[in-house]
Amino acid sequence: MIQANDFLLSSKNSEIHFTIGMQGEFLLALNNRALAELSVTGTPLSDVVSATITSSVDGDTERLSLLVLPVNIIDRTSADVQTVEIFSTHKGSIAGPSAIVCRGTTYKVEMVSGTASSVQTLG
Repeated sequence: MIQANDFLLSSKNSEIHFTIGMQGEFLLALNNRALAELSVTGTPLSDVVSATITSSVDGDTERLSLLVLPVNIIDRTSADVQTVEIFSTHKGSIAGPSAIVCRGTTYKVEMVSGTASSVQTLG
């Protein structure tokens, strides 16, 4: 068995590419744009991969989180997968937190599906 390290996923509104490099480095792209401030948090069920989509000191911060389940490739080059993407928006304001009447974070969860494969990466 080989652990998948390359995920190509899509939903109605997004295309996601997540790769784990040979040296353990991570790449997360949304709609062909590499995302910044990437973090990976392990949980008993899966890894949660999160990255900043947009951030502004005087505005909202949008983040993408992706649940990445462990996928073993057996007797083939790829496997079909389904998981969820979570878009979060944290409200911000140049006037500071007291200017936001309904502060907090909003979430949008969508199913994504695609393929997981094992690829050789440079690094």
